[in-house]
Amino acid sequence: MIYPSIVTTDGNHLKRLEEATKLGLKDVCFFATKISLEERKHFYKLLENSSIKYIPLVHVKDDMELWELDYFTGNFQTKLFNCHPQAEHKLKNNLSKYRKKIFVENTFFLLDENDVRFYAGICIDFSHLETMRHFRLKAYNPNLRLIEKYHRGCGHISAEGKIFPSGGLSKIPKYFPFLGKFLKKKFSAHFLRDFKDLDYLERYQKYFPPIMALELENSLEEQLKIINYLSSKTWASKV
Repeated sequence: MIYPSIVTTDGNHLKRLEEATKLGLKDVCFFATKISLEERKHFYKLLENSSIKYIPLVHVKDDMELWELDYFTGNFQTKLFNCHPQAEHKLKNNLSKYRKKIFVENTFFLLDENDVRFYAGICIDFSHLETMRHFRLKAYNPNLRLIEKYHRGCGHISAEGKIFPSGGLSKIPKYFPFLGKFLKKKFSAHFLRDFKDLDYLERYQKYFPPIMALELENSLEEQLKIINYLSSKTWASKV
């Protein structure tokens, strides 16, 4: 199942929360990635008065406190959480109560198998994985082996877009040909400009977990259209 999400990377989370209520959305995931504890407390108060009833997946920020995870499980039936690898963003508080509900996200580095074993398994960030396929095969292949080996409980879906529009490449000096080649590749992006920037997901269809969240800064209305697009793909019929 693919869910729309409220992300915090662009600072528009309060606007998205208002939009969720306007659209009457009941099921939405939440990424606490970029907001402080005080900002989260304010968000939670507003969340209680929104249309949202079910938050299947929460991306845990490294400074989140135990009461926050209790809050989500007690009020919004949250079943799953994910965190970054501990070597990159170590959790500052003891959340071991939930360690069998927390999944470790693959980023742009090698996953630590000890991390994965300690927690519930892996949260696959598909766009991170695809970016690594282009640029870091030495880390991509070991990560893929761990993804195949351990429980895949949840996933993030973002776009794979170019840094510059194709027309912009003509401005690159001819004595930097390697740069032009680099910029033609696609990178993980939190804003979707073209549905085709999701078609890379077909490569990973056999790894789709039961719960996936859009990690996109697009409006929730646009996210619903994105979910419809993915649902129309035969290779995504599993979700």
